[in-house]
Amino acid sequence: MDKLYKYQPISKYSLENFITNSLYAPLPNELNDPFDCFTHIYDAAGALVNDYHIISLTSNKRNLLMWSHYADSHKGMCLEFLLENECFTFENESFNTGMYYNEETGLYYWPITEVVYSADDIISNPNPEQADPFSEYDYLYHKGSAWSYEKEYRFIIKKDYIRQKTLRYSRKHLSSIYFGLNIDEREKKIIIDEMKKDKYTENANLYQMKRYEGQYRLTWNEIEI
Repeated sequence: MDKLYKYQPISKYSLENFITNSLYAPLPNELNDPFDCFTHIYDAAGALVNDYHIISLTSNKRNLLMWSHYADSHKGMCLEFLLENECFTFENESFNTGMYYNEETGLYYWPITEVVYSADDIISNPNPEQADPFSEYDYLYHKGSAWSYEKEYRFIIKKDYIRQKTLRYSRKHLSSIYFGLNIDEREKKIIIDEMKKDKYTENANLYQMKRYEGQYRLTWNEIEI
């Protein structure tokens, strides 16, 4: 796995985040799945699970439902990120911790974990005194099978580790942007102009999603800028 994707609507906030190469990191009680992270359970340190921030990505850039649910009914965009050794890269100003920091590059390399989907029973937090330390936080990476179409990968960061709820990713690792079928051309132009103006990333490619002829599938055309 060397690439992951982030679906986003086009709004005042998402455009601000794009300009500052940032991703919003919600708390569990802001997520759309009421069972996600099961927020009333406490961790080994006695802290509520809601003390964690979560950023979710997916391995699928052409999922019709994801475009509908997370990219404003195909009016938004999908960002493609390159991973390094299955880690997501952030700029150092985002964090209050030295974990995963690389002094040579000046970047944080945060490990990312694939979500496991369970058909029936909720994976709950075990008794901390009896828990295997390697599985203590497994329940944070489990969701109900109804969400399996998302093919989600996520990383979870303690609230104390970050300075604000938007984290600045490394621009050089944003490799492509895909525009939804129904994106407003004026909003698309804002993003394209921003990339031209600031040379947002030297290697990023732009694509326009389109219908695949004769099938319920999406494909795309490259946009020249």
